Amino acid sequence: MGTRYFLALFLILLVLGFEVQGDPVPRQEETASPALLTKVQESLLGYWDLAKAAAQKLYKKTYLPAMDEKISVISPIDGKSMESITSVKIFHGSEYKANGKVIRWTEVFFLENDDQHSCLSDPADHSRLTEHVAKAFCLALCPHLKLLKEDGMTKLGLRVTLDSDQVGYQAGSNGQPLPSQYMNDLDSALVPVIHGGACQLSEGPIVMELIFYILENIA
Repeated sequence: MGTRYFLALFLILLVLGFEVQGDPVPRQEETASPALLTKVQESLLGYWDLAKAAAQKLYKKTYLPAMDEKISVISPIDGKSMESITSVKIFHGSEYKANGKVIRWTEVFFLENDDQHSCLSDPADHSRLTEHVAKAFCLALCPHLKLLKEDGMTKLGLRVTLDSDQVGYQAGSNGQPLPSQYMNDLDSALVPVIHGGACQLSEGPIVMELIFYILENIA
């Protein structure tokens, strides 16, 4: 009986000894685990902040303000409302790059009534004329894109009038005409295209306003 008692006591003490010896290991893991999780969390938060900053920077470079301005559409040339004027969004229009900037044609407004599309002998001529005008405008301003953007003229308007009595254009930004320093290049590029379009008129005037944006070139 005494032997069994001491043997049982020995076994109990042996088990308790192993538990006491093994106890510090889990506690070390418990104290180390929060520190490791904190480091991982800090790293993930750091990566998230960098990714968020990069996304915001990219968004600011590529976002077109027209999405906000659609609530109150006004002409960048003279500030006149164009709320009820027929327009066409240009998704694959003229786009030209220079000095780290991009000028992009985004929309055209038809300031006359919808019957104006018959003013040219062929509807395809109207499309070609509009594209040629947009291209000429972009090419003329390419050397000046950096300065225009620095001066806050990122949304530009070009209003073209083709009539038997009047042929011409107006260009502006922020409700004001473009400064005279740009007009020589614009005249050289636009006048031949506009007068060529006037020769194709069959009847009535064509008055259209093209909208352009100057953006950062992120390519």
